Amino acid sequence: MIQLTMALKNTLRQPRRSALLGGAIAFGVVIISLAGGFTSGMEEAVQSNVTLFSAGHVLVSGIAASESGRAQNRISDPALAAKVKEILPEAVSVSPTAQAQSTVIFGSREQQLRLRGIDWSTDRLYTQNLILAQGDWTSAVGDRAIILGAQSARRFGLGLGDSVIVRLSTMSGQQNATEYKLGAVYDDAAAGGMTTAFVPLGALLEDLNMKAGQYQSLAVFLPDAARADAVAAKLAAGLKAAGFELRQAAARGNAASSASGGAQSSAAGAARRARSGQGTQSTQGTGGADSGGATSTSFDGMGQGGATSGGFGGVAPGGAAFGGAGPGSGLGGMGGMAFGGAPLGGDFSRGPAMAAGTTLYRISTVTELSGQMGAVLGSVRWIGVTIFAIMLVLTAAGITNTYRMVLMERTREIGMLRCIGFKRRDIFRTFIFEAIFIALAGSLAGIALSLPLGFAAHLIPFNPSGSLGSALSRGRLLFAPSLTSYVFVIACVMLASVVAVSGPARKASRLLPVEAMRTTA
Repeated sequence: MIQLTMALKNTLRQPRRSALLGGAIAFGVVIISLAGGFTSGMEEAVQSNVTLFSAGHVLVSGIAASESGRAQNRISDPALAAKVKEILPEAVSVSPTAQAQSTVIFGSREQQLRLRGIDWSTDRLYTQNLILAQGDWTSAVGDRAIILGAQSARRFGLGLGDSVIVRLSTMSGQQNATEYKLGAVYDDAAAGGMTTAFVPLGALLEDLNMKAGQYQSLAVFLPDAARADAVAAKLAAGLKAAGFELRQAAARGNAASSASGGAQSSAAGAARRARSGQGTQSTQGTGGADSGGATSTSFDGMGQGGATSGGFGGVAPGGAAFGGAGPGSGLGGMGGMAFGGAPLGGDFSRGPAMAAGTTLYRISTVTELSGQMGAVLGSVRWIGVTIFAIMLVLTAAGITNTYRMVLMERTREIGMLRCIGFKRRDIFRTFIFEAIFIALAGSLAGIALSLPLGFAAHLIPFNPSGSLGSALSRGRLLFAPSLTSYVFVIACVMLASVVAVSGPARKASRLLPVEAMRTTA
């Protein structure tokens, strides 16, 4: 096609002008590509870290009424796990789990840590994703073995095989102290700054005085985390059809009002830790003897700050009603459960009081548990879109002004082309093809330049305990370029360039041959 050939020759005929235009486009594409790549990387890192913090992509948690009328985070129905596996045959693993706020003691030192019980025989999440800095999985999953993060192990000065005392509150609110041996140390920086300690599920359930066959939640690990919400909807429909009673979370205000006693003891515990220099932990610990037992908990380790009353899935005998979303920092309080304090009633289920032995179930996903970080990433994404739009407008304005000058310079040339038989649409297409060539070259150059810059920035280490901790992958910003996004950027840049050139190109095509030749004669 002759218009293509001429457009290519015109582009190469003025290399400086073409380079300036292409460079401006390339600069905009670099900014856009870096913003998009790091935003996508942060989303992937948050999703991966939330999965580690919450023990799975989909969580089924249960609240049961005890004989005394208190709500307890407890699942006793042996048919639940089998039913979940039947509904979700695509799940990689369906594992029971439990967690509790604990105080780990070694010599004269102690630290508040979230303790998570894992069924190592069925787990496919932590054994595949945790990086062990010391020890191996054989010793890590041993009887009454504890796996600590590297920072905690350094703080205590622990070595493999050393014994630590773990103090926690049972389901009934009694204080319990047991002994564990350090089986392994995991790289917490590679896990988004997670401060959770891991122990065998059976050992933790025994320490919580839970009966055989009981656990707190069921963690579902999927092959594709992006399908968590769809899988959760499918699971909810299947469980309801099977006769399991599901409840939505209670309103934050109701949960907070029914949990006032537990929240006050939480605040007291936080104040004592702040005075003793232990306020750096991202989880709220067990209350002392004067606080009446453990406080309710929030999502582990999501950025700076501590836990809130109404967090997900912890043992909170001093605590609150079912489903109160905590207002904590970082990624927020998981919007999950607090349990223990108030008798069952309206604030618990927003419905009729539960009879003893009844269990209410709630389904959560990693998307839901991302909380405030999801909103932050949404803001970052909108900022990226705004930058993208601004860069497109500026680029289009520059191209328009440049081609107005080109039109003045090529008026005689256009007249000659019209004299030898070029039609208006041929002139118009020639200008359009020039803009497409320059836009395509500039976009490809910008993308090529963004790749080494993005991967170089990925090598910069960040503090995983800081406010970015949950958005980091192995202590670094993750640059996750996407072929789809690159194609979209190129298409948008080329479209903006075509629109920008359309005005001058249309004006050029309307020049009369005689007038064009007379004007420049």
